[in-house]
Amino acid sequence: MDVAHQLIAIFCETDDFCKELDNYSKHTLLPASNHYKRGPACSLSVSEIMTILVMFQMIRFRDFKTFYCGFLARYWHSYFPNLPSDNRFIELMKRAIFPLALFVKIKGGKRTGIYYIDSSCLPVCHLKRQRRHKEPH
Repeated sequence: MDVAHQLIAIFCETDDFCKELDNYSKHTLLPASNHYKRGPACSLSVSEIMTILVMFQMIRFRDFKTFYCGFLARYWHSYFPNLPSDNRFIELMKRAIFPLALFVKIKGGKRTGIYYIDSSCLPVCHLKRQRRHKEPH
């Protein structure tokens, strides 16, 4: 499956989840206060923000700014026509933290009790002091 199909599949799944969460929260949570909100309205939906964050993890870029400016804004601009700047997106990410945490928990799969971790080498001391380092007994 190519990246564009993955993007569409993830967006559909997160959008359905957000609609269901909104419907559930209307009946169970307290209503939000109607304070005057400053600044422009958000141009992205919560499901779009979640999709971008999930795709960033799936594509495995080293840093978010390179992913956002060099990949997302350049190649996927047709999928996200109202894409804000990278600084504005960082500010908007807090809107999707709670729904994203719920989404990941629900889609996490069955726990088997067998887990794998990365066992990369951890430096104990600087290379200049490696001869003076004493191993614990």
